[in-house]
Amino acid sequence: MIDVTIRVKLLSAILLIMFLALVLLSNSIALTHTDSTKLSVIVYTSPLCSTCKKFKSLIKEFQIPMDEKEITEPRYLKEYEAIINNAGIGEKLTPLAIFLDNCSVIAILCGIGDKPQDKELIGKIIHGELRYVIITPSYVKELSDDVKYKVENIIRCGVSSSKNLIDLGSLIFLVTSLALTDSINPCTLYLYLLLLVSASLISLSEKVSKRHVLGIGLSFIIAIMVGYIALGLGLLNFIKFIPRWGLSVIGIGFGIWIIASTLYKKERTIAKTRFLKMLPIASEKMFMSALLGLLASFTLLPCSAGPYIVFIGIISRLSFISSLMMLLYYNIIFVIPMLALLLAILVGISYTNVRDFIINNSTRLSILAGVLLIAIATYMVIY
Repeated sequence: MIDVTIRVKLLSAILLIMFLALVLLSNSIALTHTDSTKLSVIVYTSPLCSTCKKFKSLIKEFQIPMDEKEITEPRYLKEYEAIINNAGIGEKLTPLAIFLDNCSVIAILCGIGDKPQDKELIGKIIHGELRYVIITPSYVKELSDDVKYKVENIIRCGVSSSKNLIDLGSLIFLVTSLALTDSINPCTLYLYLLLLVSASLISLSEKVSKRHVLGIGLSFIIAIMVGYIALGLGLLNFIKFIPRWGLSVIGIGFGIWIIASTLYKKERTIAKTRFLKMLPIASEKMFMSALLGLLASFTLLPCSAGPYIVFIGIISRLSFISSLMMLLYYNIIFVIPMLALLLAILVGISYTNVRDFIINNSTRLSILAGVLLIAIATYMVIY
């Protein structure tokens, strides 16, 4: 039996990490809201506009709620042209940005965002040092009350902080649900169980302390978390362009695919045979166990891509720090079943009982994961 002290320390460390992640997340999102709860931006963009991309990057850096409207859509093109004409801008440039304070227009920027001084200019508008202006690359002029009211009538207060910022309670609910859906995936659990069993057999044969099993198990978990977080950070730059309804479609589609592939017994894991060959070596050395976990975080993605893609799409609307905190929180929830398996092996629960449970319930777990993903995606559509 493993020493009680080690068990207590392990559980305490897990709870402490989860608590710190939630505290940091709450603080980072609270800070995001505090500085800009009244400010928001409507920006009209075109797909091939490099200045638009730089402008959006600046707005994201300032952590201001932003509603992007691509003028390739006819209704947004009409709004764009109406604002250009009523504001007397003359030049049809993108991005066309409307800065709002409680739905009241405070500044209009056109074709701004790619110059070194543009960040300082936008900062002055956000911090109240520059208000009621129309700015283009050619001139700066006063925003008259007449133009201000006309533009407000055109956009009809189309953006507000309450519309674009996700409520923290709803965010935690969605992320926790997606992470739990991902965590009950039998693909990763079964691979991890085989690794722990192999490490336990080595310990028994060589009379090595169960600390060896603990080290092998934790190194795999930490590596899979690092891999998942790195993958998430990479996906953030691409998935943020998927609209919210698109995320729901992905979630529902992937949930159906999980259920169908389970019922028809279709393999969803890449290079499963190679992973099984790596197990004996990985069970001997922590470095190899970590390498196996890192590889698993990428190659097991087809087994759990649905929840993770939906999750990344949700947090892509947040600031970078908030997104990073949410990635950490998601991964902590994701590895809880693996930590439970590790603890079960360490305290002496028969691995055959655990193995039989996973094998006997793998179909149910997969179908449950698919149903939960569909339910979460449907919830996103409705609410």
